[in-house]
Amino acid sequence: MRALAATTLLCLSLIGCASVPMADKQADAEAKKFATAQDMSRIYIYRNEYFGAAIKMPVVLDGNILGKTVAHSYLYTEVVPGPHVIAADGENTEMLKLTTKAGENVFIHQQVQMGFVSGRSGMKVVDAAEGKAGVLECEMIEPQY
Repeated sequence: MRALAATTLLCLSLIGCASVPMADKQADAEAKKFATAQDMSRIYIYRNEYFGAAIKMPVVLDGNILGKTVAHSYLYTEVVPGPHVIAADGENTEMLKLTTKAGENVFIHQQVQMGFVSGRSGMKVVDAAEGKAGVLECEMIEPQY
């Protein structure tokens, strides 16, 4: 049964990509300047991999839907500095608690991992160099908030 689920998930990841509304090129280019207001923080959540391409992963920030990530996409938002909770749903619900600082960019790498029935979400905070490189490989999703 597990082998069948794994094979199905692999096939789905190779068949095609899920789609979500993408931001316009100008908004994408502006976000990739990584300029943050001195009194705010920016959070970037990106998926720069093809594995799980057919899977949309909903992302929630502090109880509000931010959007759904797909392969080679990213979401970003400006937040008030302080504690925040980011949740991503798949076969599991991955929760990440972090505290942002004014003027800071926070980069979160989201991965789709193989699950039993569907894809599982994994998230981790990465350093600025890795995060910027990952975001530059992706296209910005139109925020849903």
